[in-house]
Amino acid sequence: THVSDTSVVLSMDNNRNLDLDSI
Repeated sequence: THVSDTSVVLSMDNNRNLDLDSI
């Protein structure tokens, strides 16, 4: 479960970074 949670968190972080870069 830890791995899954980490993957989700990384995905969210990546999405946030992309959004910030877009702005």
